[in-house]
Amino acid sequence: PEDLLCPILHTMFRDPVVNVVGNTYERITLQAMGRKLEGYTDPLTNEVFEDTTLVPNWDMRRRVQSFLDAHPHVMPEGWSDRIVPKPAKRGNDLRQVVIVGGGGGPAPAAP
Repeated sequence: PEDLLCPILHTMFRDPVVNVVGNTYERITLQAMGRKLEGYTDPLTNEVFEDTTLVPNWDMRRRVQSFLDAHPHVMPEGWSDRIVPKPAKRGNDLRQVVIVGGGGGPAPAAP
């Protein structure tokens, strides 16, 4: 379903986070965009913001897992399994570097 897809990647959320503007994106996408831009701009609204905090979107995580549980034949693009992983313990800030690991999800953030 469209509402379970990251609006930038157009793939099912695996580690969804909410930025200070209130929009949900895949964590590694926002962090990659934050490193490329001089400011931090919300990709949907183009609103510039200084607070770089990212908060796990628990509701979206539950919705994705519920969808996968109800549709056992679906394997999301780029996923190695059908389980929504725990949110990254680090990487709750756009300024932190995240190294992408295998399995379609983020690896722990670099120090």
